[in-house]
Formats: sequence, C-alpha cells, structure tokens
Amino acid sequence: MSTVTTAFNGVSDGFCAIQVQSVINTLQSQALLGTPNGVLSALTSPLNRQGFKLALAPNKDRPSATSHRKVYTEDVIPVCNQDTTPAGACATPSFTPDDIASKYKYAEHRITLGIKRESTLDLEDFKSLCKSPQEHIANMLLAFREGVHQEVNAKLTDSIIAYAGNYADGSNSIGVSAKNVSFTNTGGFFDPRGYSIIKDEFAKLGHPYASPFIVGGSQIANVNNVAGFSGGTTQNGVNRFTVPNSEVDYAVDIAFNDGDQHLLTWAPGSLQVATYNDVTTSMMNLSVPNFREKAIISDPFGLGLGNWDFYLDVNPTGCIYKMRYELWFDLIMPTPYDGTCGKKPVLHFTVDCGTNACLSSAVGG
Repeated sequence: MSTVTTAFNGVSDGFCAIQVQSVINTLQSQALLGTPNGVLSALTSPLNRQGFKLALAPNKDRPSATSHRKVYTEDVIPVCNQDTTPAGACATPSFTPDDIASKYKYAEHRITLGIKRESTLDLEDFKSLCKSPQEHIANMLLAFREGVHQEVNAKLTDSIIAYAGNYADGSNSIGVSAKNVSFTNTGGFFDPRGYSIIKDEFAKLGHPYASPFIVGGSQIANVNNVAGFSGGTTQNGVNRFTVPNSEVDYAVDIAFNDGDQHLLTWAPGSLQVATYNDVTTSMMNLSVPNFREKAIISDPFGLGLGNWDFYLDVNPTGCIYKMRYELWFDLIMPTPYDGTCGKKPVLHFTVDCGTNACLSSAVGG
C-alpha cells in the first residue's frame, strides 16, 4: 500500500480529498493488466532516476494564462581538449581570478505536457445503483488507470524521439541514416553484436561506461522471451540471451508508424521526467471542505511521477460533484551537454531481423 500522504497536512478528515486519498491507497497494491509501457517504466526506474528529484515549493506563485511553467537545472561545464605545458618549479605565478559564473551552465525547461481525468457524480444515481460514492470513485480510478499510463507513455515516447541526437560520425540517428542492429542469430537466439554496436556508439559520444536503456517493441519482447528457455545453453560461447536494460514498448514502433522495427536508447540519468503542480498552499488554505476544494494528493494512478492536483466542485443543489485530477509533466535533459567533452547520449536505431521474420508491434483490434 502507498505510504505517501497529501502534501498539505492541514487537510482534515472532513475534506473530500482525504476520502479520495483513502480510496487511492487501496488501489496501489493491485496488479492491474495492461500493455507494457517500457518508456515510462525505464524513465521512472531507480537506475534512471539516480536520486534525481525536481519539485516546486507549494507556496510559490503559479503561471498565468500568458506565462510558462518553467524549471531550471544546473551543471558544471567540463574542461577538456586542452594542450598544456607544465610551467616548472621556478615559474612566477600570475593571479587572474577564474570567472566562476562561466564554469556553470544553467538550463531552462518548459513544462508543456499535461494530463487530466475527471468524473461527475450525481448522488441520486447511487441510490439506484446501490453503490456508495467511495466505491464509485474507486471504480473510476481503476477504469482510468491503464488509459492514463498509455497517454503519458505515448507523450514521453514522442519526446524521446524529438531528443534523439546524432551518432559519433555526425549523422542523424533519426531518418534514413539510422543504423541497423541485430539482436538475433539465424536460430533466433540472442546475438550480442547488435548490443555491441549500440555500446560502441555511446562510448564514442563520451559515455564509455553507460549501459543504455534500450526500448523497443516485438523484437525486444521476442528475444527476451526466448531467453527464458535458454538457460544452461551456449550459442557460440554466449550464455546470456537477454538484451541488458531493455524494456518492451509497442508504442515505439507505433509512434514511427512506418512498418520498421525501432529502438530508442539513452544513457541512464540523461533524461528525466519533471512534474509541476498548479495548486499552491494558499489555494489549499482557501478551500471550502466538501464544496470547492483544491489539493495536492498522492499519485492516484500509480504512474510513479509524484503528486497530482485535485479539484472538487459541487453544484448549487449540493447533489452533483465534479472531481478533477490533473498533472503537468515533461521530459527534460537536466545535464546540458556541451557537444565537445560529452555529446547527447540519446540515439535511435532500427532493427535488422536478418534471416528471421520481423515481428509486428501492431496492437490494433
């Protein structure tokens, strides 16, 4: 069960937000069915997050209709590609202070993606359905869950495609210059040569120790599923048959929609999901319990992206309630790579199926 509480402790038991919160906590432990969302899974994994956290204080002002939601990150600029000569033991030093500000780089990130779910409850309807409002809320959160995961995953997938950079030779990893890699041999078992090509590309970009995330559709699923039946076997001296740090996500091939098999790869930690709450402390303080509420509640859909904004409004009759759940988020690159010492570690590849049939990632009905 979730142990995350609401961000505002002043919310009392009489608030509808607390009632919603108690329902959410009963849902977190349930294993719910759905298609694999490998992009979301990789981005929210501990290996990718690496302790990264970006949260705004709830007592700060929020943007107006004409302003932007922005967050900032900072990094030290690496110093490389120098050609120096030692001055010697008897050299007279010169004292020129460093320009401290120039040693750091700041990046501004706009939070432009968002998601909303809402439900309108008529208390009269519950009498005929023999259901309590709390039970209906639980059912609606359950109904929304898979769609929320798919919507967020699809938006993050499009963002990763937009971030994909160049290979070490300068060619664009998106488009006709995308490099083909193969993960299977003629028998359909894992062949590490494709993985070696990906690792080599990352090393040439300045990330020699990265074990990149590799997210793809049916080809990744097939290789990793076959691996489950390969224990104890050896193919040409290879006794590991899974693609390291791989995640299955059929939405990757669907996003490209060209009939090919695609892979999205990035170095762990190089991409992060930043979230933004519009609700502030002052808004929560001014809420009217069970009538007009604005609150911050823990993740109602198990996304792993942090707290959501919650809104409750009741019509003049007092019998119709509208509940709204909203979250602003975006994919950011917190480290502003300089392109000299280290280049952007986000690359796209296509899959060479070789003598094996290329599997389709289509999930349509």
